[in-house]
Amino acid sequence: MEGPESILHCLRNCDEVFPFWDKVVKLDHWSRFFSINLDSWLRMNLKEDGIGHDNLDWLLFFGVTIWMIWKDRNRLVSERHTDMSTVLFFQVLNYLHTIERALENESLITTLKKEVTIGWVCPNSGVFKLNTDGSVHDPNNVAACGGLIPDYTGSFMRGFTCNVGVSSAIQAKLWGLYWGLMIAKDMGIQNLSVELDSSSAIC
Repeated sequence: MEGPESILHCLRNCDEVFPFWDKVVKLDHWSRFFSINLDSWLRMNLKEDGIGHDNLDWLLFFGVTIWMIWKDRNRLVSERHTDMSTVLFFQVLNYLHTIERALENESLITTLKKEVTIGWVCPNSGVFKLNTDGSVHDPNNVAACGGLIPDYTGSFMRGFTCNVGVSSAIQAKLWGLYWGLMIAKDMGIQNLSVELDSSSAIC
């Protein structure tokens, strides 16, 4: 499906991934699955089971799939290469199998010494949040960065990805922060909360 590049187009509507969803989503869910906006689409598929074919644990399957698609799109930016259309389904099934084996192995679970809850927290009313990240692909050290800006309700406002070129991991993260701040400035945002996963980047 042709359309402007956006997060929803990347995850659902582009020519590389649309045929994949077309095959795994049940026919009676097609209309809603392919028509709603990004926020509603994510909420629906991460809360409602049974959207995919009966042999799929849909909530887990959907989460792993969009993560794989996003990773591949970042690789396309940094390496100008993708093989998503040919191996995506098998990659997802392989990763699901790994998760299932880990969950079945009680010895792995009981060795965890500390439980850490990770989640996105909305900023205060009237405040926007900037989340950015950057990464480097070994062995050629080609880096990419990206980020998104939601408002205080969690609604998506703007997102970006950028090919940084040869760089270090910390430089990639800093470029992500820089471009995110420039976009926030262009949007006229006055109240902004910034989150990134590197303490070194702000030292």
